[in-house]
Amino acid sequence: MSIINQIKRSIDTVKSIDEILKAISDSILLKKNSLDEMAELYSKGTDLFISQTEINESLSFVGGSFILQVVGECDFEAIAELFFQNSNKEWVKKELKSPVHPSSLTSEASKRLINDKLIKYKVASPVMEKEL
Repeated sequence: MSIINQIKRSIDTVKSIDEILKAISDSILLKKNSLDEMAELYSKGTDLFISQTEINESLSFVGGSFILQVVGECDFEAIAELFFQNSNKEWVKKELKSPVHPSSLTSEASKRLINDKLIKYKVASPVMEKEL
């Protein structure tokens, strides 16, 4: 079973965003990941956060970014910057942050991130999957 499928199974059983982020962090440390794999690993938790925020706070998700960046000398951080609108069309920004342990990235991914300082991915609205 792939690491992404393991994460998806764990996320399906957890209740809170904190538990989701912990499950993702724990799973990431199991192997070295490319930058694209890191973005994929965080996407399910981000999608769940977006869906819960839309329901719990009556907001509409508009768009956002998932960012991997260098902080300090050689530490990394994952950030989801998410933009919503309320019923009055006022903007609401939500941000999720999580440290990324350097050992969770491949050497190529680490070198690219250190060189570029920041890698940004677009966050689209979550698509609800039909259960089979």
